[in-house]
Amino acid sequence: AATTPEQAPQTGPGPAAVRVWRATSTTAVTVLDGLSPACAPFAARWDAEADRRRELRTPEHRAAWIAARHHRAVASVSVSQARSQCKTAREASANPLAARRRAARLASKTAKGRRKAAR
Repeated sequence: AATTPEQAPQTGPGPAAVRVWRATSTTAVTVLDGLSPACAPFAARWDAEADRRRELRTPEHRAAWIAARHHRAVASVSVSQARSQCKTAREASANPLAARRRAARLASKTAKGRRKAAR
């Protein structure tokens, strides 16, 4: 009985499997070689974009990016606060059109709830 990996019988793919693998890989390489001229402009563009991004990886650009991200977050909070204030003002308004709008919105929510419950 074989007790060590060196003494174990080596089983590998048969000669037919090797021939199929070689034929398949040769075909794949031939197809890819034929497609490479068509893909060259995309590869060049990809490389140019990678170079452009690599050049932008500086401490100054990173600081500017972090500042822009912060300002965007602040602006997003301001927008949501403004929407909330508009909604509150609309609901508290004595304007009859605002009241109709509120009633229509409540009716549509109620109808959606009924449809959901009926499922």
